[in-house]
Amino acid sequence: MRVLVADDDAPNREFLRQLLVSHGYDVLVAEDGASALHILKQPSAPQIALLDWEMPCMTGIELCRAIRRDFLDHYVHVLLISGVHPDEHRIAALEAGADDFLPKPYHPDVLLARLRVASRLVDGQVSSSGRLLAALREAEASGGGDVAVREGDTVGYITFCQGRVSWAYVSQDTASFFEQLGQELNMNKGSVDTVLQSCRDTGTDFYHELIERGHTSESELRGAIESWLRRKLEQICRLSKADVLFLPAERSEEPVYTYPLASVLPRQLAADLSQTPTESTDSEQALKSADSLLTEWERVFIPAAETEQQRYAKILLAMQQIPGCLGTALLDMSQNRSFGIHGLLPQASVLLKELWLLRSLHRPGLPLDLSVNQGGLYHLLVAPPFETSLVLVLVLDSGKGLFGPTRLRLTQIASDLQMLGDSYDQLRPIKPV
Repeated sequence: MRVLVADDDAPNREFLRQLLVSHGYDVLVAEDGASALHILKQPSAPQIALLDWEMPCMTGIELCRAIRRDFLDHYVHVLLISGVHPDEHRIAALEAGADDFLPKPYHPDVLLARLRVASRLVDGQVSSSGRLLAALREAEASGGGDVAVREGDTVGYITFCQGRVSWAYVSQDTASFFEQLGQELNMNKGSVDTVLQSCRDTGTDFYHELIERGHTSESELRGAIESWLRRKLEQICRLSKADVLFLPAERSEEPVYTYPLASVLPRQLAADLSQTPTESTDSEQALKSADSLLTEWERVFIPAAETEQQRYAKILLAMQQIPGCLGTALLDMSQNRSFGIHGLLPQASVLLKELWLLRSLHRPGLPLDLSVNQGGLYHLLVAPPFETSLVLVLVLDSGKGLFGPTRLRLTQIASDLQMLGDSYDQLRPIKPV
C-alpha cells in the first residue's frame, strides 16, 4: 500500500518514513502542502495521505480541503496530524473532509493501527471498484441499460445509451439535478429557479433556456454535464461494500448529451486493479530488524540532534541532582521528540496520556505542573512559564525525596530554560485559539 507523508519537519518525516517502510508500506514524502498536492495528482498516486497540520505553502487542513474539492475521479484517505489544540483541530479536520485525526505526540502502534484501518477501507473500495468496472464495461459493450449499485439504503444508477453514458443518479442527493448543474456553471439558486420557471411558462427545454439566457454556451454546458457525471460516478464508487448489477435495456432514442465511459470514469477505476505486492528490499528488511530492537521510548520519542541535546544537558543534570530523582526527560509535548532522557522512566504509553492532559490545560506564559502518584513513585511534569512546547519530566521516589520541595525545584529549573535564550527553533508555540 502506497502512503504519502507530508511534513515540513525533516526528523518527523524521516521518523514516519522509517516506521511505515519497516511495516511494509511504500512511502512517498513531501516537505510542504504544495509538493504533497502535486504528488497526489500524479498517476498511481497514493490513496492514503498522512498530513501534518502546520506546513508552509499550504497547511494540512488547506490541503485536505483542496483534495476534497479537486479530486473528483478518485478518493484519498486523509489522516491529519496536529501537535496543537487537539480538540479544536479534531473538529476542524473532520469538517474539512479528513477521514481521521491523530494528536501529537502519539504512540507509533496507534498510528499503525489507524493505517491498517485505512488500508482495509481502501482495499475494500478497490474490490468494489473491480465489480463496478466489470459492470461498466459490460454496459459499454451493450446497446444500452443501467448499472445498478446498492449499499444499504443508498442506491445509484448509471445509464448507458448506445455504449455511452447519458445519466447518473444517487439516492442520497438532496439537491436536484438542476441545482447541481447550476453549481457546475457557477449559478446561484435564484438564477436556476428563474430559468426553471421560464421553462414551465414557455414549455422550453432547460438546456436551451440556459443558452438562450446567456448563462452558458453549448461547449460550456457539455463540459458542465460531463463534470457532473464524473462527480456522480465518484459518489457511486465510494460505496465500498455495494452490490453491483448490469440491467440491459435497448434504447433507440439517444439523449442530447452522452459521453464516452473513459471521459467520466474515476481514475481509481481505470487503475490496474491486479497489482501484486512487491517483495521487501534489503533496506526495508533492515529497517524492520532495527525497529524490533528499539525500546518503547526510542520508538515513541525521536532523539533531537546532538547539538540540541547538549544545549539542554545542564537542565537535565540539575534535575538529576534533586533528592529522590529516579529518572528525567526533557520532551516536546507537540512532537514525538526528546532532548534527553536519563534513568528510570514510566512506560511511554503511560506518559503520553499524561502529556495529552498537560497539553490540554497548558496556556503560554503560565506555569503549569501535573503530578501522578503511581505506587509511591511520583511522575512530575512541568511546563515552563513562557511560550514553548517543552516539558520537564521527573520520576520521584517518595521514600527518598519530598514532593513539595521537588515540585518547587522543578518549577525553578523550568524557569531557568528561558536563560538559554528562545526555545528550540523548531518548537511550535501552543497558542490559544
